[in-house]
Amino acid sequence: MKNTRVIDIEDVNKNYFHNLSSGEYTIKVVGSRNKEKFNKLGRYLVFHDLKINLDLSDYKIDVLDNGVFINAISLVSITLPDSVIEIKDKVFRGCLNLTTINIFPGLTKIGNTTFKDCESLSNIILPESIQEIGSGVFYGCKSLKKIIVPNNITEIKDDTFYACENLENIILPNSIKKIGYAAFCCCSKLENIRIPKNVRVIGSYAFGGCENLISINIPKKVSIIEPSAFVFCESLSIINTSEANKKYISLEGVLYLKDITRIIAYPCNKLEESYSIPNTVTGIEDYAFFGCEKLKNITIPESVQDIGVSAFADCKKISNITIPESVQQIGESAFEDCESLSSITIPESVLQIGVSAFAGCKKLSNITIPESVQQIGVSAFKGCESLSSIIIPDSVERIGGETFIGCKRLSNVILGKGIKKIPSGIFNSCENLSSISIPYGITRICEDAFKDCKKLDTITIPKSVSIIESGVFVGCDKLKEVILPKKCYVYGVAFGAREKDRKIIKYEKSKLERLVQKSITNISRIFRRKIHGKI
Repeated sequence: MKNTRVIDIEDVNKNYFHNLSSGEYTIKVVGSRNKEKFNKLGRYLVFHDLKINLDLSDYKIDVLDNGVFINAISLVSITLPDSVIEIKDKVFRGCLNLTTINIFPGLTKIGNTTFKDCESLSNIILPESIQEIGSGVFYGCKSLKKIIVPNNITEIKDDTFYACENLENIILPNSIKKIGYAAFCCCSKLENIRIPKNVRVIGSYAFGGCENLISINIPKKVSIIEPSAFVFCESLSIINTSEANKKYISLEGVLYLKDITRIIAYPCNKLEESYSIPNTVTGIEDYAFFGCEKLKNITIPESVQDIGVSAFADCKKISNITIPESVQQIGESAFEDCESLSSITIPESVLQIGVSAFAGCKKLSNITIPESVQQIGVSAFKGCESLSSIIIPDSVERIGGETFIGCKRLSNVILGKGIKKIPSGIFNSCENLSSISIPYGITRICEDAFKDCKKLDTITIPKSVSIIESGVFVGCDKLKEVILPKKCYVYGVAFGAREKDRKIIKYEKSKLERLVQKSITNISRIFRRKIHGKI
C-alpha cells in the first residue's frame, strides 16, 4: 500500500507523526515489547489531517490497557496481533474516524465503553473466543449496521448498543440469559430482533426508542421484564409471548402478567382508539401506556389500586379520564404531557398525587383535589396553562416546589390550613394571579414562591410567618405594599433589588405602638379643635 511505513516501538513519539505530511498512511509497528512506549502511542494520533491505518500484527502484546487509544482521531483502522487476549475499558473510546478493526481469535474480553462514540465504525467481526463484552461497548457507534454476537456471551450488558442509529441486523446467540438496561436503546433502524430462547431478564429501556421495531416475541423463560423496556417504540403494534411462558401473557397484543392482575405494556402503534383494561387488573405498570398517541379513550376498572410512574404520560389524544375509587396513589408523571386532557376525576380514595403527575396537561382547566389527599408532589401541575382556579384542601400536609409554576391562567387560589410552609417556586410565573390569602399556620415562604406573578397586587401575610426567602416577590410589578409581621425575617432580595421594590415592605405595628399612635392621634384631634375654637 502507498505510504506504508515501518516503525520500531522505541522510535514512537509525537514528532514522528507531527512530521508526516497530510494524507493516509499505513504504520506497521514492530520491535520488542515496551509497555510504556506502547501506551503512549494513542496520544500521538491526534492530527486532523492524518489518516492512520495501524498494523500491530507483528507486535506481540496480550492486553490493551485502559484508554490506550482514547480520542485518537487520526486512527481510521487497526489490526490487532493474535496475541491479544483482553481489551480493557475505554481503549478506542472517541476514535471518531475509526472505521475498521481486525481482531484475531484468542481475544476473550472487551472492557466497558471500549468503542463508545466511534461514530465511523462500520465493520467489526467478533471472534467466537470472546466470553465477555462490557457495558456501553458500542455506545454511539452510529455507522454500525450489522453485528454477530459470539456464542459464549451470556449477557448483553447495560448500554451495549445504545444509540447505534443505523444498526439493522443483529444476531444474538442462545447463550444470552440477560438483556441489560438500555442495551438496544435508540437503535432507530432496528425493525426486528429475535430474543434468544434462554433469556430470563429484559432490563429497563432495553429496546426503548427503537422507533422502527414492529413486533416483539417474548420467549418462554423470560421471568423479569423491567418497566419501560419498550418505551418510545413508536412502530410497535404487537407484543407476543410464548404459550409456555409462566410469568407473562399477551392479550390481543398487550402484555400482562400471566394472571392478568397487572398490565405491563401496551404497544404504542396499536391502532385502536379506545381500550378497556380488564377488571381483573389491580395495577398499571410504570410506563404501561407511555406515548400511545393513538389512544383517545381509556377505561380503568374499579379493581385498579395503583397507577404507576408515567403510566399514561405523553398520551396526547386522551381528553378525559376517570380514576376509580380503588386508587390510593397517582404515580410520578402518571399523566404528564397529556396535552388533550381537559378534565379528570380524582376520587376520595387518593392519598397522594405524585411528582409531575399532571405536568404539561395544557388543556386541563378544572380539577378538584379531594379532602383525602395528604401530599402533592413537586411540579404536579406544572405548565397546566388552562387551569384557572385551585383549592388545596386542609387535608394536604405537604406540597412540593414548583407545583403550579407556569399556570398562566391561574387567578384564584385557596390554600388549606394543613400546609406549614409555601414551597419554592410554587406559583412562579402565574401571570394572572392577582390576590392570594395565606392561612395562619404558615411559618415560611420559600424562594421564588410568587416570582413573576405580574398581576399580584394584594397579599396578606399572617403573623405566623417568620421567614420570607430570597426572590419570593421578585417581578411582582403591581404589588404596592406588603405588611409583614413584626418578627418576620426577610432574606436577600425577596422583593427585588430596586429602591422602589424595597419601599413595598412595611412592618405591622406592635400593640404598644398602636396605643401610642392612637394617643397621638387623639391629642392631635383635641389640639386642632382648641385652635379652631370648637371646645
